[in-house]
Amino acid sequence: MGAFDEAVGRLADLAGADPQFAIADEQERWRLYEESLHHVSRRVLVLEAVRHDANGLLVSAVVVRALELVPDDQRSRWVEIVPDGKQRDFAARRARELGLVEQLAGESGKQVRESDVRAWSPWLQLRVAGQVTNTAVLALLTEHGATRRIRNLAQHRLGSPGSSSGSGTRS
Repeated sequence: MGAFDEAVGRLADLAGADPQFAIADEQERWRLYEESLHHVSRRVLVLEAVRHDANGLLVSAVVVRALELVPDDQRSRWVEIVPDGKQRDFAARRARELGLVEQLAGESGKQVRESDVRAWSPWLQLRVAGQVTNTAVLALLTEHGATRRIRNLAQHRLGSPGSSSGSGTRS
């Protein structure tokens, strides 16, 4: 039995799933991996299984999901198991973006410039608008957010007058 079969089998046993079905079926593995990521004690097994999983798209999807759940200092371990190329680049960018969201959420005094906001991906802008309380950052997003949704969310979080009516926002 290889490392992949062993890790998936152990995860399946812990989840009360059929190990052979999980090994054979990528949709079942996704369900198993996703469920197991919510159990901190199983994450090492998920990492081991995914490291040996031959389905690169599944590996990428699991890693991106894991990045939202693991601490910042563990994210690089997850990114490293994604095959080289666009998928790894995406995972690395998402890890950096999550770190920035956490940094901004923890430091209300962090300086952010308009050029920073404009360089952020729409995903990052939306996440920051929804989670950060730094009023200067939210104000920048009301003006320079990439979409109306981002601008409106930032305006609403600032508690600006008229935010519930949608007036005063650009398309």
